[in-house]
Amino acid sequence: MPLFLFIFAAMRRRREAYLRASSGRRSTAYVRDVPRWLLRFRGLGTTLAESEFHWRRVLVKEYGTPTGWVIGICASVLWDSGGTTCSTTAGRRAGLIAAMIVVAVFWCVARS
Repeated sequence: MPLFLFIFAAMRRRREAYLRASSGRRSTAYVRDVPRWLLRFRGLGTTLAESEFHWRRVLVKEYGTPTGWVIGICASVLWDSGGTTCSTTAGRRAGLIAAMIVVAVFWCVARS
């Protein structure tokens, strides 16, 4: 954790120096007005209330790769558990297959 904070602080310092050199006063005002370490939640409710969320766009544009990863992980687990015959493994296998089908169908419907 200390290493992460050190690297983050060094990157932040470098970015601020770059912004100051490239933007001048605007950058100085930005650095002064925006908190470095703590989040400011003022105005978040208004922003969320005025935003329109498009599930379909998220599924098509943003979640294509994660969908593939989920299906791939499920397939990998199924492949790995292929040699066992325990009844709990069979139930787990059926659940993974169902999850893969649901995720794939949901993604395909959103893309169409």
